[in-house]
Amino acid sequence: MVKRNVFVSVVVPVWNGRALVRHACRQIVKVLSASFQQYEVIFVDDGSNDDSFEEIHAVAEEFICVHGIRLARNFGQHAALSAGLEEARGDVLVSFDVDLQCDPAEIPVLVDKVLEGYGVVSGWRVGREDSLSRRIPSYFMNKLINWYTGVRLHDHGCAFKAISREVADQIPEHGDLRRFLTALVVNLSPRILEVPVSHRRLQSGTSRYDFWRLFDLSVDFLTGYSRKPFRIVGIAGALLSFMGILGGFSCLVGRFFSPFFREPRLQGLIAILAFFGFQFLILWFIGEFSARTYQLLQHPPLYLVAERVQGRDKKMEGTC
Repeated sequence: MVKRNVFVSVVVPVWNGRALVRHACRQIVKVLSASFQQYEVIFVDDGSNDDSFEEIHAVAEEFICVHGIRLARNFGQHAALSAGLEEARGDVLVSFDVDLQCDPAEIPVLVDKVLEGYGVVSGWRVGREDSLSRRIPSYFMNKLINWYTGVRLHDHGCAFKAISREVADQIPEHGDLRRFLTALVVNLSPRILEVPVSHRRLQSGTSRYDFWRLFDLSVDFLTGYSRKPFRIVGIAGALLSFMGILGGFSCLVGRFFSPFFREPRLQGLIAILAFFGFQFLILWFIGEFSARTYQLLQHPPLYLVAERVQGRDKKMEGTC
């Protein structure tokens, strides 16, 4: 097999995954070494409570292409991915889960599509081997992200993605929106492709995304990624206000022609419509102003790096 002349960086977030790191590293490096001339694997320890970073340190001693980052505390998967992507130096960057539910052998497939000119290539977990408690909220989360971003994918939540260097360079510019990295990257490229990938049942441990964590992520996404909720309130307020004004005008004119327009209950309903319509409009303006102010003032760091480790031979970084 002819190795592709491209530098590939694979970013793997880890949270309490000490038992998974070494096996995942060997599987990923095996695929990369057979397919690419230059590569690196970056493990990001997202504030684990176990000895995950010690295991990352150990595999970095074994494989010169492995680098490790330990975050100061648990910032979440998307923050850990952002830390790894901003550290990576490759021409094509791949995000991958340490649990190997997706097959590392498919990394070259996604990379090849990026080399064809796609900015983002996202995995689509066909025949997904997850419980209903994960698949059902994930289904609605996908619908929500499709609606919010306008980019329609089957599986936004799949962590197995490949992105070009041009897209990766834009990520740091988006501040706090990096908390929703999977939704953010699909808006950073005009060329997006979804590729079916295999999916395997979780062999050990439990997923970090249970029902309530997905629910919290959905609420966070609703309130933090876009101003669309405020605009929906604004549209509702405009409609109610229009109905109230139109009804009031109709009652004012119609009362001279029909007793129907002099009915107190009708006039009360119209007054309620107008009142709530104006309330919604006020809420919309306040929400828009608050959201714009928040986006202008957001400067807190998305993550804090506590420690880094690099492969044992720095002169040979990028190869194994």
